[in-house]
Amino acid sequence: MKLTKKELNTVCKEYNLGKVKSIKPMTSGWVNFSFDLKTDKGAFVVQIIGDKLSDYKKANLEREFKLLKYLKKKKFPYKIPYPILNSKGKEILHIASKNLWVYNKIKGNITEKQINLKQYRQIAKALALFHKYTKNFKGTENDEKREVDWLFLQYKKISKIKPKDEVDKIMLENVGLFSKVLQNVKDIHDGKKNILHDDFTERNCLFVKGKLVGIIDFDNVRMKPIERDFAISIKRIYYITHQLTQQKTEIFLKEYRKYYPFPKSKEKNLIKMALRDNCMLFWWFYEGMNKNNDKRYQSLLWLAKETKDLVKKSKIFSNKINNNN
Repeated sequence: MKLTKKELNTVCKEYNLGKVKSIKPMTSGWVNFSFDLKTDKGAFVVQIIGDKLSDYKKANLEREFKLLKYLKKKKFPYKIPYPILNSKGKEILHIASKNLWVYNKIKGNITEKQINLKQYRQIAKALALFHKYTKNFKGTENDEKREVDWLFLQYKKISKIKPKDEVDKIMLENVGLFSKVLQNVKDIHDGKKNILHDDFTERNCLFVKGKLVGIIDFDNVRMKPIERDFAISIKRIYYITHQLTQQKTEIFLKEYRKYYPFPKSKEKNLIKMALRDNCMLFWWFYEGMNKNNDKRYQSLLWLAKETKDLVKKSKIFSNKINNNN
């Protein structure tokens, strides 16, 4: 997706960004299309929203912007993508079929390769502070049962597809597996829900000379059990491996607990939360991706392998957790 010269001039005018000096697309991100914009007034990021503005997406964006304002008011100790308001006092600008928003660019770099232990611990600390600063944030809770029921319906629908290519074939080979996994992890009950970043990984952390300075991509924020943030972070962060392991879990939780408490009783849910996340990713890799379509096959193949490995390890992993309590 691109911005025409006319559209770019409109953006600069509506957000009072000044005269364009340069603009280039940013390669990161699996959903949105971001651009690095430099003007005579500074450096900015223009982000075109990759998803359609359905009622569900509008509610997510409203929650995201509300959280970013909350973090700024609370003086969260990391830089965040705080939205600039346009001439109508709104975050989002509608241009033709595009919906976009703008924020001041945060200085720092995303680590593309495997991170080191120091960086891994910094991410754990940052997540602890995120949960600490947002403990009193009020938001509409996500309906867990409704989401699971919806996902079962999607599985049923795609399982009837007649294969046309290798993506269809790998999906059909594994949809039964994910249906069984979802059936086993659908009931994860927890009293209190917290606001979650839901993708707190090295790909959304900005570092300057090895120091974590900023957190980006609050696109998936939602109200769910707090252990989901741990499961997603530990599983997705590329430190030693991309998998959820006992070693990564122990290091992460030990560092996290220096800054904010996390009950031992919740540890037993980490594997289920990781598997639940994989169940949604399976559908999303097949049908939800509007960007990076060339990565669908490899993503589904990798996810199926990871899920099978995690299922095999889950009993041993759970026993170790229980023995530590």
